[in-house]
Amino acid sequence: MQVSQDIQELRKIRNNSDNCLFMLIGWWILFVIYDKCLHLLLRRMHYGLIKRRRIIDALWCTGFTFLSALYVKFLVPKSVDNACIFDKPRYLELGIVFHKSFYLHRTGVEIVYHGDWLSGWTSLMFCLIIHSSSQLKWFDIIMNLLFFKATSMSLMNTCRILSIILTRERLIAVKALLGIYFTNMIYVHTLVVPDFTLWNARGLKNDVLTLVCMWLWLLMEFLHEVKSIRRGYVHPEQFLNSYLFVPSSRGSIELRETCMKLRELSSDKMSDNFETKKSAQLWQTLSCAMMLKRKVRKRREIKENRLLSSQ
Repeated sequence: MQVSQDIQELRKIRNNSDNCLFMLIGWWILFVIYDKCLHLLLRRMHYGLIKRRRIIDALWCTGFTFLSALYVKFLVPKSVDNACIFDKPRYLELGIVFHKSFYLHRTGVEIVYHGDWLSGWTSLMFCLIIHSSSQLKWFDIIMNLLFFKATSMSLMNTCRILSIILTRERLIAVKALLGIYFTNMIYVHTLVVPDFTLWNARGLKNDVLTLVCMWLWLLMEFLHEVKSIRRGYVHPEQFLNSYLFVPSSRGSIELRETCMKLRELSSDKMSDNFETKKSAQLWQTLSCAMMLKRKVRKRREIKENRLLSSQ
């Protein structure tokens, strides 16, 4: 009996890992298609390359956090542990795999696309928290963390979108949302997570892996905020922009300069082509005028000769 239960557990773990891999591949395929389509749309709306990248990334994260908050609030029951002691419902397993695969995908995006290793490791550590706590059935803890994480990510990415769309005179909404974001972050990082890790009476202290991952995640989140605030104070004239966005990498700056040079060359060629066309049209009109003048002169000469001959 015990052997059959162990075999079933191993099969579940294998199926979950396969589902996570397939969902991770699906996230990447969906992200590439979404990136290409939105790039074309924003280019037609005359947004610059860096603004396009920032809007695409912020909208992607906002869409996921909206789905995550809906899942946690409406699909997950309030007391999950009692129902999941012996067998986890299918929708809970798929929800955990859904979140794990996204944060793994997010790790790759932060490191490969943005070159932000600290944000990438923070996402990876949060993914490890989801994995380890879900294996030990601490669903109430992980669901609360998922909801708080979705709230903070949605607030931050909404601030990013508004800071790109709005003008400098209308950034009061961004500052108000940032105040809510800081309040939520302080509440989660000083009250909620330490309550889970330090004063949890239900035995999370015995789960060393989840405990270590939580504290490392807290430390990395703190370092990320300190780094962002420091970046804002380095450029005080653009504090919001420097705080909200990671500075462009050297490759993206070179790409932007190359695009600007190509645009200038194309505009110069267009102006040269326009000038050549204009000069060709002018030459045609001049030649036509000369031909007409010659014809008029010939007709005059013919008339004068006729008058002379008649006299």
